[in-house]
Amino acid sequence: MSHRELDQATQESLGKVLRRAGLWCGALGLAVAVLGGVLGLVLGGQSAMWGAILGGGVGLIFSLITVALAMGGQNLNIIGLSGVMLGGWFGKMLLVAIGMYFLAQHDFYNRVVFFVALIIVVLGGATLDAMAVQRGRIPYVTPTRLREIQAEGEKGIAEARARANAEAELRGDEAATEAELRGDEK
Repeated sequence: MSHRELDQATQESLGKVLRRAGLWCGALGLAVAVLGGVLGLVLGGQSAMWGAILGGGVGLIFSLITVALAMGGQNLNIIGLSGVMLGGWFGKMLLVAIGMYFLAQHDFYNRVVFFVALIIVVLGGATLDAMAVQRGRIPYVTPTRLREIQAEGEKGIAEARARANAEAELRGDEAATEAELRGDEK
């Protein structure tokens, strides 16, 4: 896509898709934290509960930052959006590394449950993001570009007709012109 702004319809469609992705990721992260916490408490005690809650929470933050970055950069051209997403990815990695450093110093949570909950939310969030985009109705050709293509096509057709008419006049065969344009045989 060129550096032109997106049409209003495209912006609205993209905004809906990104809001849906954020909602689905948020619901997944909360579900993993709550259900994992309850299951962890019942099956593995308090350390498993805290592992699920922390894993779900970290995964939720990780996924929602991605959606927030995409929403913030949706009006940028592809190079700008790529820069925002790449910078955001480095920022997320830095936050995760700092968070893991501080969490590693504590032993009140089950690290295996934390890891499993984190992986479920991150991979599930990526899957839900892909599903939201796949099911979204984002126009491939914007109305403005479609009008430009149609104008170019009409101009091309008019030029082809003018050339065919000029050639037919040179030959002295006016009836052949329209048949040639339609592709009919002589």
